Amino acid sequence: MARLVFLALFLLAGCGRLDRDNPLDPHSPRFVELPQLLVGSWGRNDQERNEVYVFKSDGSVQLLDFSCHQQGPGDPVDRAATPPCHTFFGNYFLEGDLLRLSFTEVQSLPGEDPPPLPRTDKIGQISIRRETLTLVEEDGTRSYTRL
Repeated sequence: MARLVFLALFLLAGCGRLDRDNPLDPHSPRFVELPQLLVGSWGRNDQERNEVYVFKSDGSVQLLDFSCHQQGPGDPVDRAATPPCHTFFGNYFLEGDLLRLSFTEVQSLPGEDPPPLPRTDKIGQISIRRETLTLVEEDGTRSYTRL
């Protein structure tokens, strides 16, 4: 019996912190639902893209692409002083942890060819932990930081 109690305590200690600091945990005093956490600006700058998503509480979304201003992949761009190369406008829908993005318009800087609008909605599974939004799509997993 003592071995069983010791084993249970050992397993619990291996789980890490036992306090409820996850705002998505409904038992946490800081519980916030996923749609409320999503609202705001989320950015990434990596080898693939330099972009910012802006999710608004009315269900609209903008995707600002700054990639044309980079000298090389991952190079910094002063987003506050530099207009985006392309801005996509649309709506988002959240059902559980599935995010659907539907873009309806794109605007580009003068001299930049506008990219085509996606022919289908973009769908991915999202999770938000502290200041990081993770989006899992068919073609990969991408992380965004709250701006």
